[in-house]
Amino acid sequence: MKLQTKGRITEYFTVQGALGFTGKDLIRNSIQSQGSDNNLKIQYSWASSNTDISAAPYDFTYRTAKTGMLFSIQPRFYFDSEAPDGSYFGLSYDYYRYNYSIPGITGNATNYTQNGASKSEYDQISDFMVLFGRQSVYDRLTFDSYTALGLRGVTGSRYAATTQGNSILEGTSTIKQSILNFNIGIKVGYHF
Repeated sequence: MKLQTKGRITEYFTVQGALGFTGKDLIRNSIQSQGSDNNLKIQYSWASSNTDISAAPYDFTYRTAKTGMLFSIQPRFYFDSEAPDGSYFGLSYDYYRYNYSIPGITGNATNYTQNGASKSEYDQISDFMVLFGRQSVYDRLTFDSYTALGLRGVTGSRYAATTQGNSILEGTSTIKQSILNFNIGIKVGYHF
């Protein structure tokens, strides 16, 4: 869910802002769970030779998505007509926070299950994009189509567990990722 507003600053310049809530990111989780994004760097709170026995970072067998938040700001320069109608060039900064919960590992090194106390996890995503698009304003509707290219930075924290002797050692893993981001979008809005 996203609340969006636009403000015309000059005849050819606007700023668009948005606030909203996040849930489960179905597309990102689908891509990550298939292992197709190998730029994901994971660091554990223990020696890297120990194996993590908890659920993989994007496995939702035990993990549950919680409510998070999003924020976006887009300054736009309209170059072929007066704002906010026509073709534009702009910059975009988008911030997303996804929150998760997962049960901890209980038992010992040979017999364990993932049904312990709830542990909190998160992803923070920052997108810096350059965008080019066209917006058409009608009596009550606005139609906006755009293409964007930029960088995405991801940081996150996950519950992790490993075996140490006959016991379970609980900790965290840190996720980091920097990738090139490409976006194509269409927005339809209703205005008063």
